[in-house]
Amino acid sequence: MRQPPPPSAPAGRQGRAQEARETERRYDNVADVVFLSVNMPVLECIPAGVRRVLDLGCGAGTLGACIKEQHGCEVVGVTIGPEEGALAASVLDRVVIADLRDYDFRELGSFDCVVCSGVLGYLQNPAVVLDKIHDCLTPDGVLVAAIPNILQLKQRLEFLRGRFRYAQGKVLDKFSVRFYDRQTAAELLEDAEFGIIRRFSRGYIPLPGIRRLLGPTAGKIDQAVANRMPGLFATQFYFVAQSQRSPKR
Repeated sequence: MRQPPPPSAPAGRQGRAQEARETERRYDNVADVVFLSVNMPVLECIPAGVRRVLDLGCGAGTLGACIKEQHGCEVVGVTIGPEEGALAASVLDRVVIADLRDYDFRELGSFDCVVCSGVLGYLQNPAVVLDKIHDCLTPDGVLVAAIPNILQLKQRLEFLRGRFRYAQGKVLDKFSVRFYDRQTAAELLEDAEFGIIRRFSRGYIPLPGIRRLLGPTAGKIDQAVANRMPGLFATQFYFVAQSQRSPKR
């Protein structure tokens, strides 16, 4: 993996967020950009007034840097890769390099918000991680989860063609071990004793020729269709949830 030039010293929250975005631009390999990209709809889900946010699977910290810039809060990240962990450490308040499957992140303390942006599909037993999140959340804290849709139209067409190919950064990511549709994504959280207080979708119509003709209007049509038929056109499902588990005595 080609490394970018060393980043310059950050200057405040905005400087750190800008630095993360500049680091992303220095990577020209698509595989590298996977862990550097910002899942922008997640930012819509972060509640106002948060003081501490835990980003599980933080990658290079670009999402966390944007959260810091937007909310002025402390952001702690956990990632499995030392390379992206080093990048994240330059823009987040604290970064732990560990495997979520066996790391007890409850030792990091309490958080107003825990973010799982695409990470749940990489876990063979996500219920174990979700169970720990209960203990991390403050009484009014929320879990923000982004979960890819395995049954989006483009992927269904691939299945109809008899194709089941893994590719990094796609719905069938080569590191994914669990896949979800609209119903099972919600059930994953509800079965783990989380009450969903908000849900929405983001997606697009996979017709590049028509999209070029539509120009700027394409984005509005994409969102309207994703809202109308999320099971077919949504690329990701977004959830904001709160713990429904009784506090431990």
